[in-house]
Amino acid sequence: MRVPRHFAVHLLSLAFAVAIAFALIEPVPPDLENATQDIVFPIDKLVHFALFLVAAVPWRRSLAVLGVRSPGVAVVVAAAVYGGLLEIAQGLWTLRDAEFLDVAAGALGALVALGAIAAVAAVKARRVSRA
Repeated sequence: MRVPRHFAVHLLSLAFAVAIAFALIEPVPPDLENATQDIVFPIDKLVHFALFLVAAVPWRRSLAVLGVRSPGVAVVVAAAVYGGLLEIAQGLWTLRDAEFLDVAAGALGALVALGAIAAVAAVKARRVSRA
């Protein structure tokens, strides 16, 4: 059996999606939730931001390999939609409430990752053009 050329990228993308679902739907232990109540900026938003920041990289590559015209835009939209669906699931299946700011933090994380990818590509392009 022959393995498709970009199988690893797609598998990594799927693994990140599953890991994010488990991380966001799994109930937070009460001791941890109570410990973070006094923090001015909730750790939860940083977790959403970081998860989607990291996941956006393989997701973008997967979509580019599949031939999506604007993989960056598709990743940010997918991050927002996926984050929204996970927030709904979180509100239904856990004791935590669904929050719009969690969705926004995830989409922002994906957007920042794509900005970093674009910046690295621009630097590489400048180096090539100077050589």
